[in-house]
Amino acid sequence: MKNSSVGEAVSISAKKLRNAGIDDFSREARLLAGHVFDLGPAELISGNLINPALEKIVELDRLIERRIAGEPAYRIVGRKEIYGCQFRISKDTLEPRPDTEALIEGVLADQQKSGNKPLKILDIGTGTGIIIISLLDQMPNATGIATDISAEAIMVAKENAVLNKVEARISFVVTDWSGGIEQKFDVIVSNPPYIKTDVIPMLANEVKDYDPWLALDGGKDGLNAYRAIFTQCLSKLANDGKLYLEIGHDQAESIVLLAEQYGWIPVQTRKDLNGISRVVVFRQQYLME
Repeated sequence: MKNSSVGEAVSISAKKLRNAGIDDFSREARLLAGHVFDLGPAELISGNLINPALEKIVELDRLIERRIAGEPAYRIVGRKEIYGCQFRISKDTLEPRPDTEALIEGVLADQQKSGNKPLKILDIGTGTGIIIISLLDQMPNATGIATDISAEAIMVAKENAVLNKVEARISFVVTDWSGGIEQKFDVIVSNPPYIKTDVIPMLANEVKDYDPWLALDGGKDGLNAYRAIFTQCLSKLANDGKLYLEIGHDQAESIVLLAEQYGWIPVQTRKDLNGISRVVVFRQQYLME
């Protein structure tokens, strides 16, 4: 790519991505260009007459080639914005996806109905920290604990807590699900691994080649993590508390049947932007009797 204006660089990049079969080629070209030139969307548009340094043009060209080779754009830039918060991504964490916003919105909607009372939140398998950090950002009177079996993922989540200025209200624990956590919580949230083991090799390359399998693999039937959560969390939920679980696109019925075996009752199902059941909310059975 020859030396050019920023606008020309973006246009050429988008054309390369389009020719390579990248669906959202225009947005991804702007994302990668913004990262290289350190410009926001509005600045990219107004910066058409800027003549950037040749090394920046070469760097953008290199990132475009990485994207064409299959590396997801957000992993290339190493960060992603979800629900108004910025999250750093690493090889040890899932890339945050819009599906999870359905869970975040569910907790916030219930909190508003309850009069915005102070909450204690437990986030199981936090990854980047997307759920609990987004909630703490929206609820200044909430506090929480986030767990993950991966120490490397916890390190990323800690950085994201600082990045979003909620580090004073959150603690992090490296543990298997919620093992060793003895407190009671008003809200327990989780987006656990729920992909069947034999399905993972059939996922899109951008997922199976870049997301950590530890955060994808839900076991033979995709329900291993839910069994652990249903078992461990019976002693961790406050009397009027709720358990919010993100689920796979075809798992709503099986998750509800499984939950009932462990003493949980579904009280709400929330759908994602595509109208697919993506979150199931539970209360403990004995509290409903």
